[in-house]
Amino acid sequence: MRYELGDYVKINKRWKREEYPRVFEGKDDFFNYCDKNGYDDGLPIMIMKKVVQIEQGFICGIRKEIKTFHRLDWSEGVDVGMGIAGEGFYIHDQQYEDMYLVATRMNCIYRVSKEDIELLKDAEEN
Repeated sequence: MRYELGDYVKINKRWKREEYPRVFEGKDDFFNYCDKNGYDDGLPIMIMKKVVQIEQGFICGIRKEIKTFHRLDWSEGVDVGMGIAGEGFYIHDQQYEDMYLVATRMNCIYRVSKEDIELLKDAEEN
């Protein structure tokens, strides 16, 4: 089901932005942190996570492909004769999510996944 602007809905969960775990001083600091915490395939970083939020409101927009997760890793790069090209941090295993914007109060607009929305009243009904 596709929701339309003005539909009155109930939400069960919403997306909340997460804080980054830390700032790394270089590759040695990064490798030490990953070894200490047991990350073999790069550092998993949750950009957004779902939290329980039971409220009612109106659909007021949609956002396509918002990044919710990625992994941070280090690349040794390739020696091109005049230095190493491509050495540094890179991001892989990115995950994206489409989200609806739901206005629950005059000052609250939440990002909500489609599966966490329940239609209460269609916008075309009077």
